[in-house]
Amino acid sequence: MENLGALQIIIGIGSLIAITPFVMRFIPAIFHFLICKIQPIQKVTIQHKHDGEIIKSITIDLKSSTPLVTQIALAAKKSGGTNNG
Repeated sequence: MENLGALQIIIGIGSLIAITPFVMRFIPAIFHFLICKIQPIQKVTIQHKHDGEIIKSITIDLKSSTPLVTQIALAAKKSGGTNNG
């Protein structure tokens, strides 16, 4: 009975160690969620890279009424490239 306090401390430290990976993933996810609620992402830039060099870059407007696939196809036509990889 006299070692009950030490046992509680050991169990507490073990619990903190066990929950650390969860906290390390959960807290950044919460911050990302809050930042996106305050200032939503409105544009996305898609970059085609080859050997570390940017070959083509397309910016897509997420607030547009035009579907994303249509925006990508229009951007590919404007740049003169093909959209089949």
